[in-house]
Amino acid sequence: AQTRIADLEAELSGVQGQIDGANARVNELEGELGAAQSQVSGFAQLESDSAALRGDLDGANARIAELEGELGGDGRILIRPSGTEPLVRVMVEAALQADAERIATTLADAIERSYEPMNDGDGDE
Repeated sequence: AQTRIADLEAELSGVQGQIDGANARVNELEGELGAAQSQVSGFAQLESDSAALRGDLDGANARIAELEGELGGDGRILIRPSGTEPLVRVMVEAALQADAERIATTLADAIERSYEPMNDGDGDE
């Protein structure tokens, strides 16, 4: 019985070492991922006080195309209305954080100008 206990303790110790090594690698990869994301992603979010938004992106489409051209092949732009909140999400990835933030803010402003609250105050919602 003592031999069996010693064998199990040795096996447990080996498995624990493997787990510790895997956890260290996970922590290392999480750090690398965070560093990579901070280099390429900027996020801006446009919110509305309205319960719903109406309008279209026609007013913002030219600006979106212009800013996509600035990114070239070094980034991307994603714009989508939230399915659960009265807001439009603007996400930008760029080679430089400052570019991503600038473009996201510019797009959020352009989109905000193209949308109007559903309730315009005239009582006929």
